[in-house]
Formats: sequence, structure tokens, C-alpha cells
Amino acid sequence: MLLRPSRIAAPAALAAVLALAGGVQRADAAGDLYITFNLNHTISVTQASGAPLGTTSGPPTQIASGAYNLHFDDSVGVSGPDFTLTGPGVNLSESLTLGEYPSGTETAVFQANSTYTWWDAETPSIVFTFVTTSASVGIPTNGSEGTGGGTTSSTGSSPSQDIVGSGVAPFRGSLDAIVYADRKLSLTHNGNKVSSLKTGQWTFSVDDESKKAGFSVQILNGKTQTITSASYTGSHDVTVTLKPGRWFFFTPGGKKTTFFVTS
Repeated sequence: MLLRPSRIAAPAALAAVLALAGGVQRADAAGDLYITFNLNHTISVTQASGAPLGTTSGPPTQIASGAYNLHFDDSVGVSGPDFTLTGPGVNLSESLTLGEYPSGTETAVFQANSTYTWWDAETPSIVFTFVTTSASVGIPTNGSEGTGGGTTSSTGSSPSQDIVGSGVAPFRGSLDAIVYADRKLSLTHNGNKVSSLKTGQWTFSVDDESKKAGFSVQILNGKTQTITSASYTGSHDVTVTLKPGRWFFFTPGGKKTTFFVTS
């Protein structure tokens, strides 16, 4: 999640699985989508399973409606790609400030039985299409959600509700992370080393003092989420939804430190 507010007002989604049938491509409705900016100035959008989202011809990809986390990754530091996503209740554009930020997360609510498109503003003639079903993941899609005030900030909090059953991840607070010049890392909460956290949204406030090391987090067997890249120095805040499980914080190529997230 970014330093500036998100342009889509929606809570984070819980994971779910939907088996789809018919003449469309199958897609996993996991509540998470991954948008990667590539060195060749293209954009890749994948589901949690790794399957691509959207087609430029033929039957569109089909996913469940509802609330999704959109995880942006520009860890290669490319300046140029500009992701645009439009459809009922959604009008989002994100470039990570043209390479200034290595990652970020926004949220979007996809309404049921609707068509959505995404494209790179550098190549607007290449449009990817996907559609939603009436089944939902995350929160109900009754048309009341849409663009509006953001759910993300470096100091504020999201609406707090019970995660179980509601699909809303409560904001828990801030974590202080330091990347020292000698590549060592630390992660504390209220002055104490982090070993166990409650599931929910946590803001990683990173003070990166190294020109050769960064700060990343990862759930066991999950996708790495980059907070600051190896070349980045300075302060950066990113809010991450931590799900129950075994997590690690580390600099790429360095030792991983374990902490646990409980429900």
C-alpha cells in the first residue's frame, strides 16, 4: 500500500476458491491479484495461482466478484508502465510514481456479473478483459462500493471488523523496521522485537539506510512482498495484510528472520 491514499475504497478480501464451469477460462478467486512491472515496459497481472488475468481475444478470464487486494511490484525499478483498471465501480490508475516506489497495494471491489478491462497506458491499444460471476469473495457486491476515500495511509487505520466471516482485515498498527548500512535488519513493535502478531493490516514503517540491502516480507511458500528495494534509501511506509502463518522478513539474498501471525 502506498504513501498516498488509495483511489479505491474497499476492505481487503479473504481467500476463497470457486470452481467455474462453461466456455470460459478458469480463474482462482483467491482475493489477491499481482501486478508486476517488467523491465521491457510490459505489465503482467496474475492470480494467486499464477494464472494470468485477462485475455486480449477469445473468452475472457472469469473470476468471482467481490473485494480483492491488488499487489503492485516494481522491484526492478522500471519507470514508465502505468496500470489502468476500469469497470463498474472501479476506476484505478497506478504507476508507483514512475518507479519511485518498489511496491504497493491497493484494493478494488468487482461487482457481480460485470466486465472489467485493464491495460498499460504506454500501449493503450492492447486491452485485457475479464468478467465476474454472481458468486463473491470478500464482501458482498451490492453496488454500494465504488471509488471514494482511501483505505490506506501511513498513519490512519481501516475500518475494524472481525476478520472471520466479514472479509474485513482490521488495522492493527505500525511496525518499525530498520535496514542498517551493514545490511542487518530489525523489526520492532512498541520497542519490542517482533516474534508474534495478530492477523490483520500492519503498516511497515521502514528506515532504509543501506544502498545494497532492502526490506521484504513473505509468508511461508508465498509471494515475496518488497517494502524497499536494494537500491532504495530513505523512509517508506507500506501496509500489508498479514494472514495467519509463518512469516519472514529479510533482505534478498540475506538471512530470513521468522515471526508468526495468529488469528
